[in-house]
This record gives sequence, structure tokens and C-alpha cells, in this order.
Amino acid sequence: MQFISPLRNTASPHHQLRHRAPTLLPAVESCAAAWFAQDEEAKLDQAGSYGHIDRKFTGYRNGKFREQLEVRATAEALHPAPPSPDGSLRFAAALSLLLRSLDAIARALLPHIACELGVAPAFFDALCDPPLTSGKNSNESGPDVGRALSEEQRRAPRKGTVTTGGPEKGVPQGTHTGVLQGTHTEHSQTNRPVGGGGCPPPPRLLEATELPAALAAEATRIRSAAAASASYLDGDDSFEPRLAHSLLRLCRYTPHRCGG
Repeated sequence: MQFISPLRNTASPHHQLRHRAPTLLPAVESCAAAWFAQDEEAKLDQAGSYGHIDRKFTGYRNGKFREQLEVRATAEALHPAPPSPDGSLRFAAALSLLLRSLDAIARALLPHIACELGVAPAFFDALCDPPLTSGKNSNESGPDVGRALSEEQRRAPRKGTVTTGGPEKGVPQGTHTGVLQGTHTEHSQTNRPVGGGGCPPPPRLLEATELPAALAAEATRIRSAAAASASYLDGDDSFEPRLAHSLLRLCRYTPHRCGG
């Protein structure tokens, strides 16, 4: 309801995380503070100079007004995968978990938006990056983050919700025609099901008690991908990271840069 109502009324929805959910954010912030405290040479060595890879910006730069670290998800982990100053992968693991958790939430909200637009819940699937592989970092049951529903569930017609209209003359096979079935046959504010026509809510983020084990498991899971990312930054041109559109941009401001 908190997401759908603004979507209907202002076309500018937002999703507010539960007060206990952002456990990952302090972990990322503390790791980032320690990472930014390193000398610039170390940061450039671990993250690479800010620029294009796979037609997307990523890396580190020390600009006029702020320092900036931009990381992007890959199918297996993230790039760059900056280590913590002690050499562990805690920082990279925290970034990877946060990226994948937010990606999962965003994907789970898309069916709600699709239903409000009058198309099938799975309409946006073909327009998204492939699902990101992940460790167990949310309350989803599937092997991939962002797949809170099986394909059968997401594509199944629901009474009083939006379904595809099937083949029609002059309409290519597979096109979503947005045929509405049930009682709400008009785009009105009444008789419209809350929650995108029965689509489940997005997954939650980790609870505090789950975080230590999740970080350790994620560090183990991404170890080989992080090593490959570091090798690429060291000049290994045998491969180039394939970056997703999901990103995190971390910035460090200092008083003299903010006018303080």
C-alpha cells in the first residue's frame, strides 16, 4: 500500500524500508569509512581509475568536491571488489549483499508497477538484466535474487488483475495487450486491488542477527570473482567484466570541499 498509493496518485512512488531492515547500511558505511581513509594510491590500485567498462562507469576518482567509489554488480559478484584495509573481503561482501538485496527489492516491485500500468506482471522481465546470483541474503526461496516468484506464479492470470490478451490479429505473438479481466475494467481509483493485483511484497533485508554469518558466507562466495576483478585492474586483459546496471555510488566529503 505504501508503494502503490503514491504510484497511483502522483506517479512518483517510493519504497520505505522497515526501521530494522537497513542493517547492511551501517556495515557498508563503516567499511567505506575505513577504505576511504587509505592513501589515494591504494584506493586507485584496489578500485581502478573512474571510467568506462562495458559501456558503464565504475571505479574511483578524487574530484574537486568529493571522493567517489562506484561499484556495479556482475552476474557473480561486483566490480570493482575493493578489499578492506586489513586485506579481508568484508567491504566487498557488504557491498555485494547490499547491491543484491536492493536489486531484489527493485525486481519484486516491478510486477506491482506492471499491474498498475495494465500489463502482465512479468512484462518488465525481458527489459531487465539477467537475475544476479547470490548467497542467502534475503527471505526469498529461490536460487536467484529478484526471483521471489516462480515464472509460473508471475505469469499466471489472477482474478481481477491484468493478464495478457493472447494472440490477436495484427498483434505479434507474445505481445502484452493489457486486457483487463474481473471487476476493475477501468483505470479508476476504485475497486483496484492494493499491492499490484495480488503480487507478493518485496523481500526484506537482513536482520542484525543474520548479518555476521551472511557477510562471512558472501565473502567466501565472491572470493574467486573478486580475485578476477583484481587481476583485471592489474592489467590482465584475458577478460573484461560484464557489468549490470545495478550500482552503488559511495562518496566521501571533507569540510574544505563542502565549504566548512
